[in-house]
Amino acid sequence: MYDFVAKKVPWGKLQQEMFLKVKENLVNPPLSNLPDPNNTYVVYTDASNYYMGAVLHQVDLYNILQRVVAYEARKFSGAELNYDTREKEFYSIIHALKKWEHHLRDKRFIVYTHHHSLQFVLQQKLPTGRVYRWLDT
Repeated sequence: MYDFVAKKVPWGKLQQEMFLKVKENLVNPPLSNLPDPNNTYVVYTDASNYYMGAVLHQVDLYNILQRVVAYEARKFSGAELNYDTREKEFYSIIHALKKWEHHLRDKRFIVYTHHHSLQFVLQQKLPTGRVYRWLDT
């Protein structure tokens, strides 16, 4: 949505539909559902300079509907504010996985983030000390 509200980007039908969907979800947020141990979990995360957020979903057995199980958001504090963008995005994943460990342990789940470089974090030969500690937990 951010790209669509930037300067010099035309506002068309798609942008209007996205705006209305965001507005509807803010006015009437999707209700949390009880988790089903038979369904796949999906974790969405995002981070900005000051905040991180995550949503835990489950996909139904037919892979049609995603139902919200839980929300998480918090402000970065102290030294966390000094993390670079990649570390903040990665930390938002680590935070969400720890927060919902009781749901995710021994289960198959998918993590989505828009920060594409994170797909290579597990392939790094020498991650930074901070990232290495997060991977080790």
